Amino acid sequence: MATPFTYPTVLSDLDAEHGVRTITLNRPGSMNAMNRHLIDDVAAAFDDAHADEGTRAIVFTGAGRAFCAGDDRKEHVHPDGEAEARDLVRA
Repeated sequence: MATPFTYPTVLSDLDAEHGVRTITLNRPGSMNAMNRHLIDDVAAAFDDAHADEGTRAIVFTGAGRAFCAGDDRKEHVHPDGEAEARDLVRA
């Protein structure tokens, strides 16, 4: 049985028959522009997919008309220091 993973800004669906998981950026109103929540959700979705034995391949896509518009300038992430900047890059 497929493991259901849920995230506020990312969809994760598994075609259990073929082992293909589709991870979808789900902020179409902002053309899937990256903010801290989306970055965290993408990292969690990939971690969960990697840990799920039923996932054999991943399709990474975006909802709406754009895959990802880049950085969400309205919600720009400003790291407070070098350690936080490294954490953001690792995510």
